[in-house]
Formats: sequence, structure tokens, C-alpha cells
Amino acid sequence: MRRLHRLGIRARPVRSTALLDLAAGLPAVVLSKLLGIHIRSATRWTQHSGAS
Repeated sequence: MRRLHRLGIRARPVRSTALLDLAAGLPAVVLSKLLGIHIRSATRWTQHSGAS
């Protein structure tokens, strides 16, 4: 991320957008296993995306 930042590329907004897009289309448990993130984090991303 630091390398990208030095090049003027802001990765965090892109990462957030990608996570929101995935969370909108996948159940939290699948998102968790797919990305290797904690189920609570995946649940928060899913809720933040507005998915039911």
C-alpha cells in the first residue's frame, strides 16, 4: 500500500468499493471464507452494503 501511495495511487477507496460490491452480492459467511476475514468484519461489510 505504501508503494502505491508513493506513486499517487490511493488503494484504500478502491479496496472499500470492491469489498462493498462483493458484500452486496455474497452472504457474509462466503465473504469471510473467500477473503479470509473474520465473520464479524464480513457481516459489517454486508450490512454496510445494504444487502439483506
